[in-house]
Amino acid sequence: MATAVILVFGEPVEPGEFHDAMRALGAVHDPETPERLRISRGQDHVWIYGPEGESVEDPEADAEYEEKLGVPPQGDVTLELSRSPGSPELAREIVEAAARRWKVIVDNEHDGLFTPAELRDHPPGPSVFWEWPWGWS
Repeated sequence: MATAVILVFGEPVEPGEFHDAMRALGAVHDPETPERLRISRGQDHVWIYGPEGESVEDPEADAEYEEKLGVPPQGDVTLELSRSPGSPELAREIVEAAARRWKVIVDNEHDGLFTPAELRDHPPGPSVFWEWPWGWS
């Protein structure tokens, strides 16, 4: 079982350039699904889907994203996190790498949108992205 968060970009992101940035973090193509990448450290995993250009089709979400980004959303990437304790830190690394190159926010699909700076200020732990109702082991 995994959960997903969305990186929403305020500028166009070329898939090759994004994948190169992720490979610098240790991402590999997932052998089961070659169009996605996976970063793994021990039992911690994050699967990366995209970018594939503008894919948000919800006008309400677009408006929220634009308000947080300051510009209209230009595309997104989905991160699927494993249920392991270290997967949120892997996700944070991905967010930081993306933020060094592109204007980006994170939608945790539960309680809000976060800029990379807001994530840095948030206490470490899984609550940045979600809360597991069944615990962390």
